Amino acid sequence: MDAQDTAKRLRAISDELSDRFYERADVVRTLVVTLLAGQHSLVLGPPGTAKSELARELAGRVEGASYWEILLSKFTAPTRMFGPVDVAALARGEYRQVYEGRATTAHVAFIDEIFKCSTAALNETLGFLNERIYHPESGGEPIRCPLIGAITASNELPSGEDTAAIYDRLLVRIEVGYLADPSNFAALVRSAVSRPVAPARTTVELAALQHAVTEAVPAVDVPEGIVDAVCSCGPPCAARNSSPPTAAGGRRWACSRRPRISTAAERSP
Repeated sequence: MDAQDTAKRLRAISDELSDRFYERADVVRTLVVTLLAGQHSLVLGPPGTAKSELARELAGRVEGASYWEILLSKFTAPTRMFGPVDVAALARGEYRQVYEGRATTAHVAFIDEIFKCSTAALNETLGFLNERIYHPESGGEPIRCPLIGAITASNELPSGEDTAAIYDRLLVRIEVGYLADPSNFAALVRSAVSRPVAPARTTVELAALQHAVTEAVPAVDVPEGIVDAVCSCGPPCAARNSSPPTAAGGRRWACSRRPRISTAAERSP
């Protein structure tokens, strides 16, 4: 796999999406870097700020990837997320789940209203995000999920300890708002009433992205000075943020190196 070609394609994807989504260049690049790091992101902002459309467009640039999305509510059952019961098999006395097209088989996922996750689905969602596994309803060996990264979205911050556990799994958090520049708002309105022009559409192969996540990014050397700087931030932050959802545990500090390395890999010539 050509890591430089993958980096070039990811930069082109970032540029194209930044041109399409006004005032979202930082958000786009952050989402790309987070996906390259094999981590999960949270896009926090009010309705109508292109959170869902941006996530779908980015996921659509990964050729060959299985994409899954869901809008959660307090009543979302785990089987709706990870695999409904196979009714035909149940009629034969067999309890099986259908995993195709669900989170269980997704390479890239978009989970909207992530903090409305039901109590019933909470533990499986945590396992899916952190360990990339799902425990079947019938028991047995956990299923390994091919998830590279999940983009999540919410209109509000978590309010309880249960949702704070999910918040902790979302390593990168980005806040978006409504368009601030009147000229960008005018351009957005004009684009809605004018004849659309087919935009440039660069893609990256799933295999190339997977190779970058598992091989190219870990191969990037991190200078000791960077490691020392991160270590010096750890204890004060932990002491200052001592309660959920802002506490920074060891897992978050260990995972936080991946986006920094991914930034270096994505910028490589």
